[in-house]
Amino acid sequence: MPLGNKKIKWDSYEAAILLDGYLEMLHTNIPKMQIVRKISGNLRSMAMNRGFEIDEIFRNENGISYQIQCMESAYKGTKVNAPATKLFKEIVELYNLEPKRYHELLEEAKKMVSNKPTRKEEFLHWIESTSASKRCKWVEENLLKIEEFAIAIKIIDKSIYDITDKDLLNKIDKSIKRNKVFQVKYKKIIHNIITDFEIYRQFCFEKISQSNQLMDIESKESEGRVENVVAFNNTIEDYQEENINENGCPYDIPKGEELVAPIIDDTSVIEDEDSVAAITSDVSIVEVLNKHFKYGFKYDSIREMMRFRQFADEMGINLPEDDAILRKSILLLGTVIDGKVYCKRSDMKQELQNIVDSVFATAANVIYYEKLFERYYDWMENHVVTSPEMLKEYLQRYIKDCAFSKKFMVKGIRRSEKDAVTEEIKRVWSDRAVESVYTLEDRLPYIPLNNIWRVISGNDLFVLVAEGEYLFIDRFIVCDDDIEDIIDYTEVNCRTKGFASISDVPLGDIEENNYELPILTIYNAIYKKILANKYHLNGKILTKGKSDLDAVYLLKEFIKGKDACTFDEVSEEVINLTGAVNRQYAFQALYDDMVRVEKNYFVAERFVDFSVDDIDNVLSSFITDKIIAIKDITTFAMFPLCGQNWNHYLLESFCYKYSKKFCLHVIHFNDRNAGIISEKDMSYSFDELLSFVTARANIDLTPEKVGQYLFDSGYLSKSKYAKLDDIIQNAKKLRTER
Repeated sequence: MPLGNKKIKWDSYEAAILLDGYLEMLHTNIPKMQIVRKISGNLRSMAMNRGFEIDEIFRNENGISYQIQCMESAYKGTKVNAPATKLFKEIVELYNLEPKRYHELLEEAKKMVSNKPTRKEEFLHWIESTSASKRCKWVEENLLKIEEFAIAIKIIDKSIYDITDKDLLNKIDKSIKRNKVFQVKYKKIIHNIITDFEIYRQFCFEKISQSNQLMDIESKESEGRVENVVAFNNTIEDYQEENINENGCPYDIPKGEELVAPIIDDTSVIEDEDSVAAITSDVSIVEVLNKHFKYGFKYDSIREMMRFRQFADEMGINLPEDDAILRKSILLLGTVIDGKVYCKRSDMKQELQNIVDSVFATAANVIYYEKLFERYYDWMENHVVTSPEMLKEYLQRYIKDCAFSKKFMVKGIRRSEKDAVTEEIKRVWSDRAVESVYTLEDRLPYIPLNNIWRVISGNDLFVLVAEGEYLFIDRFIVCDDDIEDIIDYTEVNCRTKGFASISDVPLGDIEENNYELPILTIYNAIYKKILANKYHLNGKILTKGKSDLDAVYLLKEFIKGKDACTFDEVSEEVINLTGAVNRQYAFQALYDDMVRVEKNYFVAERFVDFSVDDIDNVLSSFITDKIIAIKDITTFAMFPLCGQNWNHYLLESFCYKYSKKFCLHVIHFNDRNAGIISEKDMSYSFDELLSFVTARANIDLTPEKVGQYLFDSGYLSKSKYAKLDDIIQNAKKLRTER
């Protein structure tokens, strides 16, 4: 079915595949482009399997990137970057309201992508290749008679072709041979029926045997061996390589790394090349591959082989009748990657070597497959390299003197990602103390930004200055006298008090010598460059070795023994200890060890006398549906006397650590009494509780409406909340489950 100028509209199968990809992007750390590439490949394969002749534009990655944005708008219920189509809205609605139907649709779509034949199709194709056409019709009809009989006597409850259990097949065989009614009913053809079922049983047993052998091989692969399996009719050939690759690198995999062995030589899957020499010299097979299987030929697919023959007939090309010989010829003429055969290109090896050499000529030592694929996309497209994973296979095969990891390759010996990328970052760092990750990305075109960011952010050689900007520790200026003073101060305080505050170390000339750095960066750089090898930093507190000692612990020591304390006093002590404002440190210490009776005032526990059971009973009269906002307790007239005047602050303290039946849930302690009181047996997170109250509220489930509702109702202290999208999705599910 030629594509021509007619645009193929999206259908529900394609939409299901797209939504599945969007959900994968939403819930995993897989790079967006990798998912887009997979979706594009799947939809292109689906179209070809459905008989369409597609061009290079059809469902390409640029188009899928846009459609993903449309699907995002449909999923979130509001326009994000691109408008949602009616079809996408319908598929999202199906996913939310009828998940079983959606997954059935998705599974059907995936089958259309994989083009995997059914057991019935496999058997009928096999019997057709070994028997006369009339005989095939009889076999199908005879097996249908057996199926109807087996269902009637309740041996099976589904198609005979879905039965793969040996014992069950043998039980059916015995039944048709012993059942007198069946024997009499089909007296004239009973011999043929039994013979045909025997043929089908043997076919199934061979399939089961092959499957078991493949499972054994996969089990060996999981133990670290490299084995390649090719199935030709009833033969399985095992191929195992030594655990040494062609570059002499052992495959023992270090922690945190994943090395992949190079693919085997194409002809390793061919047996008896002389028997197909005449065929392989004929370019006709290459013509079919080039024209109709540009994106690979699945050599172990019966349906794919049928399509190959159909295309050859249309082109007037004669092929050998034996599928095994034809399959071997195709394999010999192409390159085998991931179960597909691609046409060999004589220029591939040298051109790929030239590309890699040109990259290394720039002094780069690390190449990520993803970036190389993107930067040479036109070349990749011309050579039918359809993904970074496929590119990796070719690189491992053709490029010498390199070590290959899961995501990248390095010149020379194998190194971890952290070591390799760190060396590249140091190589391109200028004379400046501070660089932006975006500047580094420009200087390292073959390393993805996310990988640069990940390596630099978790590295002792670099210190965060501002978002996306880092200090290279070697550029941090500190003289020997200042180093000595810092070490002396820390040593004395840890010896006499048990701790030292990083904010109190003497700075000497450090601030002046590093004038462009903020003070927080200076303190962090001091720790990394001078103190890290001997002291442990917990927040702003330095101790010898790891310790539970932190700012909150020291604040509790500060308020210990006090009759009362203001929030401002403790907040000031936070600054003294850490050199910075942190309201949550102060709140945590006060809520843990004192009782809040006013916005800014806390008292010692001995000044409050809670009648816990009585107070819980009063709360039970308010909380009739397990959850309530703190501010929904509108009167304290029925609460028993406790030595302090009842208000929402005192109620928070009671639910936080005294109540037997209820507990307090907040994002952060706050001055607005924003939060939730729930029964203790509801073991849910704060966000899950917000989903419950959102689901039962009579509001539209949009971020604006939900955020405003949660703020107005007292559940949140602000109408903006980063996790609103997740709360809305959970609320939708809860509504459908009602």
